[in-house]
Amino acid sequence: QETTRSRGTLCQAHPNLFAMRFTDPPGDVVVSDGEAFWVYYPSVDRVQVLRFELEHPPGGLDFYREFLEEPAAKYHLAFEGEETVGARRTYVVTARPRGEAAFQAAKIWLDAERSLILRARIEMENGSVRTVTLSDFRLDPPPDPQRFRFVPPPGTQVIRRAPRP
Repeated sequence: QETTRSRGTLCQAHPNLFAMRFTDPPGDVVVSDGEAFWVYYPSVDRVQVLRFELEHPPGGLDFYREFLEEPAAKYHLAFEGEETVGARRTYVVTARPRGEAAFQAAKIWLDAERSLILRARIEMENGSVRTVTLSDFRLDPPPDPQRFRFVPPPGTQVIRRAPRP
């Protein structure tokens, strides 16, 4: 099993702005600008940018929307107990999709006091596992409209991903 580690900053503004900008690997980015959902991983492919319709973003990236908006309607949920992530007490919950989803299962560590997701372990359909640990929260960062802007770099090919039927 291969493990890939990355580091960066995640920022969200509801209802539809989202940005994950990576410092390791540098330049990798996932952005929802309010009109489209952009995925660019130059660490994997410098010339390919994926553009999704906002109504059909790739699953599992917007943790709030994916796991905290009406979770019982989307998932079979099971409480697994309590664990510590960093110095925080968390509730551990597993989620199995009730219908079609971009992943087959997830395990979520939810901060017991602040109701924030501190860790998500997502098992993808292809057998890969992605674990994301979130820390150093700033709940009211200064406004910055550039934070949610993405312009494909010169020389890249934008591949528009059609919505699933």
